[in-house]
Amino acid sequence: MHPARGLRVWEAASELADDVRHTVSRLPRGQRYKLVDQLVRAADSIAATIAEGSGRKTVADQLNYYHMALASTSETLNHLKRCLSASLLSRRVYHRLANHASVTHRMLSRLIRKLEGYNGPEI
Repeated sequence: MHPARGLRVWEAASELADDVRHTVSRLPRGQRYKLVDQLVRAADSIAATIAEGSGRKTVADQLNYYHMALASTSETLNHLKRCLSASLLSRRVYHRLANHASVTHRMLSRLIRKLEGYNGPEI
């Protein structure tokens, strides 16, 4: 079984990455700039980093990875805004993807807060 399966935030991040990849794959070839590549990599790294963190033994290690995933979520939001500014995304598509990224950010923030309150042994 995948170590992150069952973590709703991992599932949300995976769906976000799939949505971003599918959306940008429909852009005309001439509009695929490095910015789009950065967006895809940032979105992909959220779920990957959550998965890596979920396999760590200690809460402190998990938190380190979840904080990195949170930073990748912020990076994804930044790249989405830049894609909107560069007219690579319509406002409707931007808002859909940004909302999805914001929801993922909030879920991850809640998980971090929950784990930061945990004082037990290794899990």
